[in-house]
Formats: sequence, C-alpha cells, structure tokens
Amino acid sequence: MAISRGQFIKLERGERRLTLDYIDRAAKAFGVDPTMIISDGGTVVSVPIVGRAGAGPNGEVIFDAEQQVLEEVPAPPGATSNTVGLGVQGDSMRGIANDGWLIFYDDRHYPPTEEMFGELCVVGTGSGNTLVKFVQPGRGPGLYDLESYNAPTMRDEPVEWAALVTSIVPRRPARKIMQKNPLIGRATAKAD
Repeated sequence: MAISRGQFIKLERGERRLTLDYIDRAAKAFGVDPTMIISDGGTVVSVPIVGRAGAGPNGEVIFDAEQQVLEEVPAPPGATSNTVGLGVQGDSMRGIANDGWLIFYDDRHYPPTEEMFGELCVVGTGSGNTLVKFVQPGRGPGLYDLESYNAPTMRDEPVEWAALVTSIVPRRPARKIMQKNPLIGRATAKAD
C-alpha cells in the first residue's frame, strides 16, 4: 500500500481515517474490490453520499463534478455494494424527504420497469437531469410521468434509467450518522 506498518496498524484499529485513497490502495494491494475493504464479512458497512437531492434550480440532484464521493456514512439496512446516498437540500421534496434527510438507492442505471410504477425512484431523464420522483407510465414508449408532492407532474418525460429508493433516513438520525465516524470519517478524493 506504500505506507508504513505503523500507519497500516492505525488504519486497522480505526485510529486513522479510511479515506478513498487508502481504500483504493488497499484494494489494489490485496487484489479485491474496494467494497470489500469497507465491508465486514461481506456485509456493507458504509456507503458513499454522491450528491445533493433538490439542490438544483428545478429540484434536480447535483453531483460534485470533481469529487465522486462527498462523504461516507454507515450503510442503511439491506445495503448492497451498489448502494449510494443523496443528501436532501432545501424544500423541493418536502413531504417525501425534508432538508437534511438522506435518501439511499442502488446505483444501477436500467430502464424503468412496471415494478417501479407508483414508487419513489431516482431517475435519469433524456435531458441529462437526475431527479427523485414517483414514476408512472407515460403515453408512449420510453415516456413516463414523474410525480412530486410539491411540483406539477412532469408528463411524458423521456427517462433513460430509474432506480428504486431503498431507504430514507430523517434529519435527526441522519445527523447522527453524518457525524465524523472514527473508522471512515469524511471521505475525500485526496489523501490526508
């Protein structure tokens, strides 16, 4: 891993933050997938927060262009190696998920399916926006109605992919899990 034995021991004990740089180094050194470095016996123990939902001018998801991961948080129940999270910012999703809440989904980009109709999903639109909406069938192939409690329904929108929301964590528990974790801490794209 190109670090000293002492540094490695501190990482193992949780005395040093396990940043993305250390995760990548360890995965390469041990020849494993990076998710295995942050898992406990195959169980995912942390997931990345990859964007802010409701942060854009029309309530869309904003992803940090320079850092793919904004931070790492403890995994919600049922998390997989594909699970990622979004931090809710602002009031555009009030009634579904309020400011400061966390939304989790499996980051797989497949076209919407019938099982998603009426369900809260993270969707990628044909115009390149990512939104958190309830998906309904539209009036043509590849077209869907995207519903929200606080905005008019977007009718017959082209949707390239959709992923079911798997968990929503309210503000108070979200604050607790967002506090600095001695093992994981705030993940950054650069080494400390």
